[in-house]
Amino acid sequence: MIKRLLLTSMLLGGLAASAQTWTMQNVGFISAGAYPFDISVPDANSAWCVAYDGSGAAANLQEFSRTIDGGTTWTAGLVTTGTNLAFSCISAIDADTAYAMMYDADAGAGGGIFKTTDGGANWAQIAVGLIFDGNSFPNVVHFFDAQNGFAMGDPNGGYFEIYTTNDFGTSWNRVPTGSIPAPLAGEYGIVNDFDVVGQTIWFGTNKGRVFKSDDGGLNWTAVSVPASASRTISAIGFRDANTGLCISTPTSGTATAYTSTDGGATWTLLSPAGPMFLSEVDNIPGTNVWVSCGASTVGRGSSYSTDDGASWVGIDTSGQGTMDGYTEVGFLDINTGYAGGFAVDQLTDGVYKWDAGILSAKDLS
Repeated sequence: MIKRLLLTSMLLGGLAASAQTWTMQNVGFISAGAYPFDISVPDANSAWCVAYDGSGAAANLQEFSRTIDGGTTWTAGLVTTGTNLAFSCISAIDADTAYAMMYDADAGAGGGIFKTTDGGANWAQIAVGLIFDGNSFPNVVHFFDAQNGFAMGDPNGGYFEIYTTNDFGTSWNRVPTGSIPAPLAGEYGIVNDFDVVGQTIWFGTNKGRVFKSDDGGLNWTAVSVPASASRTISAIGFRDANTGLCISTPTSGTATAYTSTDGGATWTLLSPAGPMFLSEVDNIPGTNVWVSCGASTVGRGSSYSTDDGASWVGIDTSGQGTMDGYTEVGFLDINTGYAGGFAVDQLTDGVYKWDAGILSAKDLS
């Protein structure tokens, strides 16, 4: 099953007035209608993004794009796998090395981790037969540094499939069932739905729970976000070890936001002032600035908050590409970040570079 909360209504709408905070760039995807599904920014010069089909055809895409000049130019390529595979997420180490998690979108199970060390010219699946199998649904891969990483998939064999590596992805150890809370009936993870601060990891599930590890993935706890048992934690982010935001999304209806001040042990419903968009929320590392974005008919655009989500200042209200809204954001620091949008004309748009000029010294204090 495809578990990302893809809002097909993103495709509706037209051009809108644009702010200068985002500079439109050509993502270069091969397929018209593709959009950046995940963005990884390892340093000030390089960034990677992977594609999802936003045309409505639900095609499986293996396309990625990369910049090595701070976003001035982007070059697209293909992860040379079977056409049955689609992206869960990407974790980039630098301009040359990246790991892509992919799932079997046709079979609904299977997939694995693919690695490149030459800027995407060649990709190879790693740890075949050691990590994930034909019954797996891989959701997340993340590397804390070049050597150490973790990966997460849906329950397989009665418990969540979580692995750690400390040798550059050569070998992986599955976290034992006793170190992970048992899944609820019908519970699974969400592709690309996680955040990391230091060695602390959080990920959300379709049953309104947030899983947390304080030790790089070796041991886990889980808590339920209030009133979310039948809702999906569709986005989650943390500013530091304690302060976080998450978005709880029902199958139909209105998404809501929650805040935590104790590392995710408890969550409180947020009633924000101003335009908080509920497709994605992300903290800019090293600052108190949060950015939210939206790409649905009920909330297209972007905004920022400097008080942990209590109030939001609108950046724009529709996005600025040939199709409205932003699908994803990713930041390295206050000066380096990108948003993804629909690339109906892949020679013109699809990715947007952040300009921190909208923020005042007070915002950053």
